[in-house]
Amino acid sequence: MYKKAIILIICLCISGMLFAQPKEVTLVVSGEGANKTEATNNALRSAIEQAFGTFVSANTTILNDEVVKDEIATISSGNIESYEELGSVSSETGVMVSLKAIVSVQKLVNYVRNYF
Repeated sequence: MYKKAIILIICLCISGMLFAQPKEVTLVVSGEGANKTEATNNALRSAIEQAFGTFVSANTTILNDEVVKDEIATISSGNIESYEELGSVSSETGVMVSLKAIVSVQKLVNYVRNYF
C-alpha cells in the first residue's frame, strides 16, 4: 500500500516538473562506440537521459530469507528533433563524437500522461 502511494507521489512530482519545462531542450553531448554510427547513437541516448533522466524501478521477492527474484528496469524516453555533429575523433579502440542535439520533451509528457 505504502509502496504504491510513494510511486504515485514520485510520478506526480515528475509530471509536475515535466509540464513546467519548455517543449525543447538543446544539449551538447558526446558518445563513444566501435564505429561512428554506434558512437552517434550513444551520444543521442545520452542526450535523452540528460534531458529527462532515467526512471528506475526495482522489484525484489524474498522467500524464506532467500532472494527469489531481483528485477531492475529502466525507462528513458524522448524524441530527438534534430542533431548536428560538432566533431569526431577516431582511434584504434573506436570513435568518439560530439553532437549538438535538440530534444523534444513533449513525447515524454504524453507518455507520462497515458501511462500514469
